[in-house]
Amino acid sequence: METNLRNHIISDSHYLLMQEKDNGYTVDSLAKDMKRSKKTIYKVFGSKSELIKEVITTHQAHLLKQFNEIAKSDESEIDKLIKYIYRIDGSLREIRLSRWYQQAKQYVRLKEKYFEIRIEIYEVYLKIGLLPYNDHLNHYQKSLQTIIQFIVSSLEYNYFYRSVDDIKNDTPNQYVDELVFLLHGCLISLDDV
Repeated sequence: METNLRNHIISDSHYLLMQEKDNGYTVDSLAKDMKRSKKTIYKVFGSKSELIKEVITTHQAHLLKQFNEIAKSDESEIDKLIKYIYRIDGSLREIRLSRWYQQAKQYVRLKEKYFEIRIEIYEVYLKIGLLPYNDHLNHYQKSLQTIIQFIVSSLEYNYFYRSVDDIKNDTPNQYVDELVFLLHGCLISLDDV
C-alpha cells in the first residue's frame, strides 16, 4: 500500500511539475492538484525538496529508457545521433517550461540532479553517437568532449537564457533543426574524407 501511494504521488507530481511554471507552487497546491492531503504527502516524503528530487530521479530514469531505446534501434549511427540531439532538446524544453525548473532555483540538490542528467545521459549518449567519427575529429584536432560540450551548451543556452514567453512562441525544434543541419553536414563531409 505504501509503495503504491508513493508511486502514485511521484507519478502525479511528475505530471504536475513538468507542466508550465508556476512561481507560487507549494505542497498545498500540489496536494490540492493531486486531491490528497498535505499531511499524506509529508508522511510519504519528508519535504517538498525530497519529493521534487524523487520526481527528477523518476524523470531521469524515463529519459534513460528513451535513450536506450534509440541506442538499441536498427537505425544508422548518424540517425541515432540526430535522435539523441532531438531528445536532449525536447528534455531541455520540458525542463525549462516546467515548474521544477523554478523549484531548482531554490533547492541546490535539484540543480545537482539536473547535472546528473546532463552528465549521465546527455553527454554519455552524445559520446556514443559521435564515437564513429572520433578518428576524423582527431584528424581535425577536435575532441569528442569539445563537440559534446558545444552541443549541450548550445541547446542549454537556447532554453535557459531566454524567457519562457520567447520559448513558447518558438516552433519546437526550431533551433535544434539548424544545429542538426550544420552538424549533419559536417559529419557527412567527414565520411567523405
